[in-house]
Amino acid sequence: MNVFDTSASFSSEAICNDMNNSAKNQVIKQTAKAFLDQIKDSTLRRDSHKLFQMIEQISNEKAIMWGPNTIGFGSFYYKYESGREGDCMVIGFSAKKQNLTIYLSPDYPDLSDLTAKLGDFMLGKACIYIKKLSDIDENVLAQIIQRAVEYVRKNYKKHKV
Repeated sequence: MNVFDTSASFSSEAICNDMNNSAKNQVIKQTAKAFLDQIKDSTLRRDSHKLFQMIEQISNEKAIMWGPNTIGFGSFYYKYESGREGDCMVIGFSAKKQNLTIYLSPDYPDLSDLTAKLGDFMLGKACIYIKKLSDIDENVLAQIIQRAVEYVRKNYKKHKV
């Protein structure tokens, strides 16, 4: 199932605010590698390590734990017309029982040319949900990650958390 709804509207403000204001999404000291090593399911653990390496190499950023189960790479500062402001990860992911969730910038560019070739996934407001890496084309995923990272770097001020 390849889902991409280009008509989906969402509030980029709400997504970064959720990342910034939720206690479960604050930067913590646990290492990303320790988090990945504790994943019980062997396929999910292997896929998570592979995705970690892919994002780390593409983003050229160190991993930071944004709460107990989200790995973020890099950070950027945002300020909306409403006056809300804060930090958000450039890109990140979480390994959940049901899927790998890749967190993109909340106002990421149109990726339909790439998602059309990605494989079996679901697209949320600012997330890509993948059950396992063997369900998708990893080269296409790498291109999506590259484009998403470049978009944030071009449109937002880098910030260190």
